[in-house]
Amino acid sequence: MIMTPEQLKARYGAFRLSLLVLAALMAMAFFGYQLAGYLQDNNSKQSEAMAETKALLEAENAALKTRVNQLEVALQLARQVTGSERDIQSALQDELHDLRSRLDFYENVMAPETTQDGFYIDGVQVFATNTPNLYQLRFVLLQQRDNRAIVKGDLAISITGNLNNERVTYEAGSAGFLPEGTVKYRFKYFQTVNVNFSLPEEFEPEFLHFETDVYQYTTLRGNYQRTISWHDSATQESTMSETSMLDKHQSAEEPMRKG
Repeated sequence: MIMTPEQLKARYGAFRLSLLVLAALMAMAFFGYQLAGYLQDNNSKQSEAMAETKALLEAENAALKTRVNQLEVALQLARQVTGSERDIQSALQDELHDLRSRLDFYENVMAPETTQDGFYIDGVQVFATNTPNLYQLRFVLLQQRDNRAIVKGDLAISITGNLNNERVTYEAGSAGFLPEGTVKYRFKYFQTVNVNFSLPEEFEPEFLHFETDVYQYTTLRGNYQRTISWHDSATQESTMSETSMLDKHQSAEEPMRKG
């Protein structure tokens, strides 16, 4: 049963009632203070836990970023190493090809008897025409044996040089070089050859290479190869016309015919 303030005052008196109210207020204040302290302590612990969790997440995120950066650097280094190895391999292949070309050139110059077997290409000249990137190639095929018989075959011509810093070789039959293919020959004393060919605008020629299997009737007599420097064969103006070249060789072979 709940008593009213008048009943409490009548029962306990005004002084006692005031003491009772004061005690109740102090108890409420004490419990309120305790509750506030508990709530504050709980909030503080939650804040500390959240701060620790945040710190852990930030540390893990930083570690992941570091690992990603390390992997990106490793990948870049691997790509650079692979690219360097490819560049080295390409450079070695170019150097090997160049050395082989030079070796063929010097073998033909210093020891032609090892490959010519009486068959020879003479008077190789390259002339620039009035048409851009179009050239004219002239030379004479000779037979240097005393007991001359008809020889025949297909002469393959190729040109090697640089195009956009890459080693490139164009062979007879290429659309931009000699689309008509190899040069067919059949002669007893000599045969003049005059062909036109084109080259790409950015192409820098270095060597002309000639190769053929020489047949005497149906018998293979040998293989002929010769490499000539573009610098040695190229000229801007003709110093010897095709007719004069023909006359020179005719005058040289007339005594042989008479003999």
